[in-house]
Amino acid sequence: LEIEGLKRDIEKLEEENEILRNEAMEKEKELSETDVSEGLLPPVDEDYNNSTVDIIELARMAVSELEENARKVSLHVSVQSSEDRLLVKADPNRLKILFRNIIDNSVKYMKRAGSLVITISTINDDIFIVLKDTGEGLNEDETRHIFELNFQGSNRLSGNGLGLTQAKAIVEYYGGTIYAKSTEGRGMGIYIQLPA
Repeated sequence: LEIEGLKRDIEKLEEENEILRNEAMEKEKELSETDVSEGLLPPVDEDYNNSTVDIIELARMAVSELEENARKVSLHVSVQSSEDRLLVKADPNRLKILFRNIIDNSVKYMKRAGSLVITISTINDDIFIVLKDTGEGLNEDETRHIFELNFQGSNRLSGNGLGLTQAKAIVEYYGGTIYAKSTEGRGMGIYIQLPA
């Protein structure tokens, strides 16, 4: 009887130990992902960090900077908003890089003439940004992985697979969320929510 009790105690300890091991591994994974994300953030310009900037103007500046590249692949990029200005507290360089990375992704992967529409709106204290292109798109499985470090889908081209990972790091740094939706042959949509 005593041996049976010891066996049950040992089994219970082994189960608890396994649970603790799994929790430790999860925590380690979370910490390493956080370190990687922070390492991907562009440097902060101390003169402008957390200054009040117009996110619509930053989107237009990013479009202007990549206009020549977009024209070469017959991609028309536009920014739409019902607001004239939309002010946020952020580093303008980081937000511009966020837009540039996503626009550059569309420029690389459209594979046909088309458009990329950037829509910026606000609801209460949140800013919503939708970047929707009319390119080839990706299947559901690949779309799920596009923000992962070094991920390059079946339509891979030159590049290191860091652009969308960095975009995600920037959005999350400001307390926002980002996700993608795509249907093969029907374009890609990147959806961003940021606190104003």
